[in-house]
Amino acid sequence: MNRNVITDPTDPLQFNLDYIVACLNRSGSLESGAHPTDYRLEKLGADNSSAFRVRLTYEGSGGGAPDSLFLKLCGGGTFGRSEVDYYTKDYAGKRGVPIPNCYDACYEHPSYHLLLEDLTNTHRNNWDVEPTLAYGKAVARALARLHSYCWGEDGIRAAGYDVVDETQLERYLAEMRLGFEPLLEAIKDESGASRSGVSSDVFARHPGAMVRRLSSGGAFALIHGDVNPGNILSRKDGQAEGIYLIDRQPFDWSLQNWVGPSDLSYMMVLWWEPERRRAFELDVLRAYYDSLVEFGVTDYTWELTLSDYRLSALQCFYVAASWCVNPEERTNMRWLWSAQLERACAFYQDWRCQEAL
Repeated sequence: MNRNVITDPTDPLQFNLDYIVACLNRSGSLESGAHPTDYRLEKLGADNSSAFRVRLTYEGSGGGAPDSLFLKLCGGGTFGRSEVDYYTKDYAGKRGVPIPNCYDACYEHPSYHLLLEDLTNTHRNNWDVEPTLAYGKAVARALARLHSYCWGEDGIRAAGYDVVDETQLERYLAEMRLGFEPLLEAIKDESGASRSGVSSDVFARHPGAMVRRLSSGGAFALIHGDVNPGNILSRKDGQAEGIYLIDRQPFDWSLQNWVGPSDLSYMMVLWWEPERRRAFELDVLRAYYDSLVEFGVTDYTWELTLSDYRLSALQCFYVAASWCVNPEERTNMRWLWSAQLERACAFYQDWRCQEAL
C-alpha cells in the first residue's frame, strides 16, 4: 500500500502511471502482456470527499485488466481510519464480500485516500430508485454476508474491534441525548401532539431497553451503520443480485458493533415510505435471517431477529434528534429529519412499541 496519502492527483509526484501499474500488479489485475500506457482523470461529484474516475489506456488489448479506477480522497474529516479498514482489513481474505475491490489505501490523520474498483458502468446508487422486494432481499443478503464474517465476540475481536460494552453504549447515548430536547422544542408547536408524545416516550424509555439488550448476552455483529440509498450500489440492468455496500464511516461515538438487524432498520424505517416498508419488511427480514443461517450463523433465532429489529428501529428517533443538536442543521435539514421522524413514528405505531417498551 502507498505510504503517503494522495491529496492532489494532478501532482505527478503524488499520482502517476508508475504508481497505478504498481497497484494493479500488486493486486494481480494485469494479465500477461497487459500494461497501461497512459491515464486520464475525470472529476466526479461527491459529498464530504473528492472523487475521480481514472481512465486507463493500454498498448494493444488490456485483456481482463480494468479500463478505469475510482479514486477517493478525504481530508480533514472526523471519521478516522474506519473506511480504510473497511476496504483493506475488516474482511481481508473473505470470499463473496459485497465491497468493491481496493487496489490501494492510506490513512494519515485526518486524511486518507482509496483507489477502488470502478463500478460506474455497471452500478448506480439508489437515491432516486423506488425499492422493490427483490432489491430489499438482495441488500439483506449482502448485509448477512458482511455480518456473518464478524459475528459474535470471536468474530468481532478477530476483525480487531472491542465488543460493545456499557462505556461505549453510554458514549453513544450521551451523544444522542444532546438532540432530544432540541427536537422536542422544534416540534412542540405542531398542531398534533402525536409526534411529540411518541418521541418523548422513546427518549425516556428506549435507552433503558438498549442497556437491557446489552446485558442479555445475545450476539452482536460488526455493522455498517449507515445503509442509506447512496451507500447501496445496485446493478443498472435491474438484476437484484450484485449489491455493493460502500462508505462505512462511523463517528468516534458510533456503535460499530451492535444488533445485526440495525442495518436493516436503518435502511427500511429511515428511508422507505411506511407503506412500502410495511409491505416488504418481514420478507426482507426473513431473507436476512435465512442468509445468516446459510452463512453459518447458528446462535441467533428468528424471534430475536424480530426483537432486535424493533429495538434498533427506534434508534431512528435518535437519528432525527442528531440533526437537531446544531441549530443551523436543525433548521436547514428539517426537510430530512422531519420526514425521518414521521417514518419512525409510523413504525412505533405499527409495531406497538409503547407496549414493547
